[in-house]
Order: sequence, then C-alpha cells, then structure tokens
Amino acid sequence: NVGGVTLVGINCNASGATSGNFVPSCGTSYYNLLGYRYNITAVADSACLGNSKLKSVDLSNINGIKKIGVSAFQRCDYLTSAKVMAVEIGNSAFRYNKALTSFVIKENTITMGEKALEGCEQLASIVIPKSMTSLNKNAFDACPKLASITVTAGNPNYLSSSGILYNGSGSRMM
Repeated sequence: NVGGVTLVGINCNASGATSGNFVPSCGTSYYNLLGYRYNITAVADSACLGNSKLKSVDLSNINGIKKIGVSAFQRCDYLTSAKVMAVEIGNSAFRYNKALTSFVIKENTITMGEKALEGCEQLASIVIPKSMTSLNKNAFDACPKLASITVTAGNPNYLSSSGILYNGSGSRMM
C-alpha cells in the first residue's frame, strides 16, 4: 500500500505553514491518506510559481524525488534559502528568486536544467556535488553576486578552480 505523489503547491497561509517555510523532515517525506502511504516523488511544473509567502524550502531529506519541475519555485519573491536533493532540477526551477542567498544541492542530484537559477541576484556561492553529471551552461545566468562555484572532489564531469566552473575537459563554463 505504498504509492507516490507529486507536490503540486504549498499554501503558506495554511495552519502550520504560516511561517512560510516548507521543511519536511525524514519522518514526514510522505503523506498518509485513507490508510495508504504516498511518498513525495516529484514537484510539479509551476508548483509554487510566484508564491509570495514562501521563505524557505528544504527537500534535502527526501530520497525519492525524481524531479523538481520546470518553474516549480520560480519568482518566489521572499524565498531566501533552498536545500534540494532530486535526480533532476528542471529548467527555470528556481529562476528569478531575487532574495535567494543560500542554495544547497545535496548528493544524488544528477542534472540541473537550463536557467535553473537564473536571476538569483543575491546568490554568492554554490557547491556542485560529485553526483552531478549534467549541468546546463546557462543555469546561473544573471547571478551578479555569484563569486564562487565549488565542485566536490571526485566529480568526473566538472571541476572548479578559484571559484570558476569548468567542464571535465577543462573548458570554462561560467
């Protein structure tokens, strides 16, 4: 009796979410409904697009998320921090979050789509995990404060030196 559900949105006005934080812990990475357990397996395209009350998102303890959809958390004006672990971070997933200062990509994340973090004007640094195999070269466009990109040791596809990102063949990406 185990199934999967897709997160389709977060209502920050709901009881228990008035702080604007969405942080399911290891024990709450699923929903129980009518005696059945449903694991969170994806975040839908445009799930929280334009959510003006969302301040933080922590999906780093949920092992079964396959994808954070296209524009899932785009234009969340007050989103300041996000921690994610998903097989795929979709195109424009966190685009234009002008207040975002902290973005943590956990191990097991494999791909990051086009313009995933474009326009995150306050983002100063990011760490690429060794699991990342596909990182779109436009993922960090228009991030003027992004001064440091670090690639975790052991990543065969990317490397960093002095905060600059290079692909596995040594060509500068950003």
